Amino acid sequence: MKKISYSATLLLLGIVNAKAGNLDASRQSILPLFEQGTYSEVILGAGITDVSGDDPFGVNSGDMAADAFIYGGAFKTDFDERWSGALIFDTPFEAKARYHAGFYDGVGGHPTTKAITGLIRYKLNDNFSIYGGPRLQSHTSSADMPFLGYSLKTNTDYGLGYSVGMAYEIPEMAARVALTYNSTVHHTLKAYESGPLGDTVGQYSADTPQSVNLDFQTGIAPKTLLFGGLRWVDWSNYSVTPPQFGSLTGRPLLSYGKDVYTYTLGLGYAFTEQWSGAIIASYEPTEHVRADPLVPYDGMKSLTLAGTYTQGPTKYTAAVTYVALGDVATAGVGSYSDNDITLFTLKVAHNF
Repeated sequence: MKKISYSATLLLLGIVNAKAGNLDASRQSILPLFEQGTYSEVILGAGITDVSGDDPFGVNSGDMAADAFIYGGAFKTDFDERWSGALIFDTPFEAKARYHAGFYDGVGGHPTTKAITGLIRYKLNDNFSIYGGPRLQSHTSSADMPFLGYSLKTNTDYGLGYSVGMAYEIPEMAARVALTYNSTVHHTLKAYESGPLGDTVGQYSADTPQSVNLDFQTGIAPKTLLFGGLRWVDWSNYSVTPPQFGSLTGRPLLSYGKDVYTYTLGLGYAFTEQWSGAIIASYEPTEHVRADPLVPYDGMKSLTLAGTYTQGPTKYTAAVTYVALGDVATAGVGSYSDNDITLFTLKVAHNF
């Protein structure tokens, strides 16, 4: 049971991080912390997007979402029988869009974060463990709105947050439940704005939201592992308002009305000592809130097919994920339907 446990853990982290709710990009997984011994991984991925619709005047927007490139990595080691630690690099929150036709022609934006999280884990006994550590996160953003004669560029700001959690494991069943809290990270961005009020320099807060991840796995038959999770992100308290934009419009540049829940369920199977595979489904319910031109969808469904080849201490995992984005039709934004993302991901993991 142990072998498929590790393979499915590899698949769940990073392979299913196609576009999630709002700006959610990596889902802030801490699962490398549970790998055995000294371990490292590198993740590379590319996404083909097809996101288009009709603007508020019924003119087709053209494909407005830029094709995605994702990358990440982790390193984990044991200090002794009870203490272990990990460094995890990811892109927690990001969006990238540019319209090429209609009312929104030229409208675009690219808020992005990069993070390094350091975690220490302590095993209380064979079943219970606690873990936590700091997160150093960078944040920068840009936006263009030609119909307002407005543009924004910011500096890169660095902020500190943290993750903390606990896990319960039954090793003989390859079973584990881990609950992780990720704090908000405060950023104060310097805003270089150009618009009807001229060229101005100000500042605004852009605090990335707090979140909770619940991850589980358990063996259900020889060579077979059931795994999945639930993620909650506190988007209802997220709002960014650069000073000139707020003065011009009286509203935030980017905000969301409700929290987002993401549900994931997967099944892994070891065909041989070298080959294993998994099928993984994810779902985000429709929240029925006003869409934003930079994120013109509401909810999503995704399906991932993945395979892992093990060669000695190294595992190679390849996956393809299809994401069907939820339709939206709101006054002032437009109507967007039948949109999707196809993501191809490769992970290389090595146990030293």
